[in-house]
Amino acid sequence: MPASRLSEREKLLRNPKANVLGEIFRLSAYRFPNRPAVIFEGREFTYRELNARINRVANALLALGVRKGDRVGIFGHNSNVWLECAMGQARAGCSGLPINFRLVGHEVEYILNFSEASVLFIDQPLLPVIRDVRSRLKVKQIVVMRGEAPDGMIAYEDFLRDASDEPPDVDVQEGDLSFMAQTSGTTGRPKFVMHTHRSGGEVIRNVAFAHDYREDDIDLMVLPAYSSAAFGYDFGPTFWHGGTVVVSPLPPFDPVAVLELVDKYKVNRMTMAPVMLDAILFLVPDEVRAKFDVSSLRNVLSVGAPTEPHTREAAIRYFGEVLYVDYSASELGLGTVLKPHEVLAHPKSSGRCAVGMEIKIMDDQYNELPPGEIGEIMGGGVMVCQGYYKDPGATQAATHGRFMGLGDMGYVDEEGYLHVVDRKADMIVSGGMNIYPAEIEAVMIGHPKIAEVAVIGVPDEKWGQSVKAVIVPAPGETPTEEEIIEWCRGKMAGYRLPRSVDFVSEFPKTPTGKIKKKVLRETYWKGLDRKI
Repeated sequence: MPASRLSEREKLLRNPKANVLGEIFRLSAYRFPNRPAVIFEGREFTYRELNARINRVANALLALGVRKGDRVGIFGHNSNVWLECAMGQARAGCSGLPINFRLVGHEVEYILNFSEASVLFIDQPLLPVIRDVRSRLKVKQIVVMRGEAPDGMIAYEDFLRDASDEPPDVDVQEGDLSFMAQTSGTTGRPKFVMHTHRSGGEVIRNVAFAHDYREDDIDLMVLPAYSSAAFGYDFGPTFWHGGTVVVSPLPPFDPVAVLELVDKYKVNRMTMAPVMLDAILFLVPDEVRAKFDVSSLRNVLSVGAPTEPHTREAAIRYFGEVLYVDYSASELGLGTVLKPHEVLAHPKSSGRCAVGMEIKIMDDQYNELPPGEIGEIMGGGVMVCQGYYKDPGATQAATHGRFMGLGDMGYVDEEGYLHVVDRKADMIVSGGMNIYPAEIEAVMIGHPKIAEVAVIGVPDEKWGQSVKAVIVPAPGETPTEEEIIEWCRGKMAGYRLPRSVDFVSEFPKTPTGKIKKKVLRETYWKGLDRKI
């Protein structure tokens, strides 16, 4: 039967909408129209109000000539407007590009131009970042989310002024692309992780199930909105249930302000990188922490990097037995879950498989290894992404049958608990941020006093790892650490900046001339039982 002759029910049965992000929010607005959906800086937006604004964003995009399948960039700090734009572009059938607000101009330029983005939403304070690359950007329109718009751009409220608050006439399906998170690889350029509405919706549902989300939850979004974790742990599952998202201003991360918001709004759940937890637990004085009532918290999630035993113990002492520790990734969604009653019993584990997922440990030939043997961690299941945008080589390299690997090394014990022990590649995890040495090395090799450079992660008590550059100086040159670091400043995102520099006369190398980074790392990690 032709599609045009199908009834609405038959169309829905053939093309279900349960995981379409715009539909997820619409249904919650239908159930709880007067419940606060978002609170930011004291202002509340009900589900009815926010649903109307999401429709206006979608319709305004369509009025610009944006069409289903186009890419839309969002480059801003945490706010209610960021969420409106993210949900609005999804409702228009576009694919969102959430961009790290720490990036510098040429990095943002590459993301927008490589993805062929049609529109960029940007916060006014970030305009200087794109000033020098503005003429090279291929976007059709730049919308300033908060603040005045300079010539050639449009202010957000002007963008919305004539847009209808009725649902847009776009047939968005579960198989359509929803968003593309950026991660990086050994080439020094970011890769674009493609998620459909189906895989994104499955992340939302499985995270909600594994962590006991409830429809009256109040979630504090502490993570940056651009991160996959904010989508997967904060606004995605909270909106699905009909809960309230309290948006914590970011940047900067203020641990005392976080506790104030928990106390003020009686927050039930929040998700943080371990470095954020450490800031609250070890940098805020005991007498300051004691001023705040955190007893409303039922769920504190730690993701993005290994959570050390001393952090787990301190978190349980302060927050109670509410800590979850997960292994997750932009490509895989939720891999494993370690629940509160398991956190101390398995102090170096990231938990067991989430519902709908399989975790396998494989050798270099991709044969499954038995419990206790270290190999590459591979994940398969309903939440796995569709691969990397315009990069079939990287997709093929990471994909083996129904499994996908990210280069993490670990083992599964006899009880099925995952232990992450190292990186197969050279990625550095500092403060929950993934940092890829090739991106830094590609910039540093341009310094006239550097002949060769290798960037590695070294142990750091506060951040887990910090960035170290090891340099072979150019003949006759004697650069200093301060000189090198200052030269790098402004040429890369601040969190990628080398924190220390060592100088050597030569590197250990393979017969083919490749630097043996593992040998370099061993000097700094000697005596430690972790390599990550």
